[in-house]
Amino acid sequence: MDWLFITVAGLLLFLLGVLAVAVHAGFFSDIRVRTSLNPNCIRRVAYKPYRGPYKRANEAFGAICSLAPRNAPFGIYYDSPHKVPAEQCRYIVGCCLPSPPANSRLEDVLVARGYIIHTFPQCEAAIVTEFPFRSQFSLLIAPYRVYYALEKHIKNSKQVLPGGPFIEVYESDLIKYFCPIDNNAEFYVPEVKNPHPTNRRP
Repeated sequence: MDWLFITVAGLLLFLLGVLAVAVHAGFFSDIRVRTSLNPNCIRRVAYKPYRGPYKRANEAFGAICSLAPRNAPFGIYYDSPHKVPAEQCRYIVGCCLPSPPANSRLEDVLVARGYIIHTFPQCEAAIVTEFPFRSQFSLLIAPYRVYYALEKHIKNSKQVLPGGPFIEVYESDLIKYFCPIDNNAEFYVPEVKNPHPTNRRP
């Protein structure tokens, strides 16, 4: 009888632990997708272009965070993994930079490591949402919850909305998502417009 009680109690504690981790990571967070005019999106950045499965982006984020730990990292994903083979999916990863430049030494290091300095235009309108960034588990949960909500919003909208590109900006406790509407073509960097971009990794 004692072993049965211990087993049941252990299982309950395990389930409560899993539930607590899921709640803390944002599994049950409300995803509010909306259209925003002149959102505070990325402007001046340093980035590298990549091609391949999006799961490899973790390596690229690790590289930029080690070089610029105080700058907000970002990623732009150009292809739907449901429509484009994983090895052909295009994306860029980098970090946000101040404008005008405030740390030329950092930018020199980034350029020396193969990063490209670029300024995006003001985002006039975008589909936006957020997800809490509380732990590494948030990074596992966010793609499934957020992109489902974004795709559902785009599909059900009465407007003709673009299906990308999708921009992710990582702040200290929040992941911000943007899908530019009116000038979305201007968020395709030159290396991505090239039909055969170079796959450069840090």
